[in-house]
Amino acid sequence: MEKIAVIGSGISGLAVSYLLKDKYQITLYEKNNYFGGHTRTLDINNTSVDTGFIVFNYHTYYHLSRLFKQLDIPVAESNMSFGVSIKSGKFEYGSSSIKILFAQWTNIFRPSYYKMIKDILKFNKISRQHLENNTLDENITLAEYLNSIKLVTSSKITIY
Repeated sequence: MEKIAVIGSGISGLAVSYLLKDKYQITLYEKNNYFGGHTRTLDINNTSVDTGFIVFNYHTYYHLSRLFKQLDIPVAESNMSFGVSIKSGKFEYGSSSIKILFAQWTNIFRPSYYKMIKDILKFNKISRQHLENNTLDENITLAEYLNSIKLVTSSKITIY
């Protein structure tokens, strides 16, 4: 049996190793001490934290869908939301419900928080239009893009 090497144990490395296993003797190389690439869950203070994830759907992940079916891996529907906690909870934001949006009740009284929400809605609307109309300038940075669509809070955004 011919030998091949697969570098990386993310979804691509694992999938290709599985699909080629009957034709080749495979050696899988991984720099980390775990398999799975960036999809990994850590337990921190009794809280499970996903350090990487995938937004999976059948339309955009056709081949992955087939692999899941072949391996008899169950999939479940879920709701997508976004949340962030910065500086040990000094600023928190979540998008799954109005209750989560105002989890820090003091934000109800902060005009800057409402401006940020308005900017998020504006960003979502304008960026979707740019993507749909293929008018997104791929030669500018994220900071330049945010300034070009004139978000109120963009001058205060730190991009890491």
